[in-house]
Amino acid sequence: MPRLEIRDFSRRGFYFYSELKRDLASNVDFAVLFRKIPSEREIDLVRGTAQIVRCEDLGSTRSDHFGIAAKIEETTYEVGDELAQLDERPA
Repeated sequence: MPRLEIRDFSRRGFYFYSELKRDLASNVDFAVLFRKIPSEREIDLVRGTAQIVRCEDLGSTRSDHFGIAAKIEETTYEVGDELAQLDERPA
């Protein structure tokens, strides 16, 4: 799964930037790691499936050209230090 820049994330959906245009109503699988502060070793993982609800062509304002909004359809949630290993993998 490629790493993407996420601008906004809530329990109902998220907005991210992509080099690829995405079709409306298509599904995307996602996984997002959340690091807890102050303990940077404690991490939560949310993964699931979302439906694309908006795809904006950002033109040349960004190198990744498209802003995409997705509505979360289903999720699983994992908590714990063992997830820290996932975050330490090379990109």
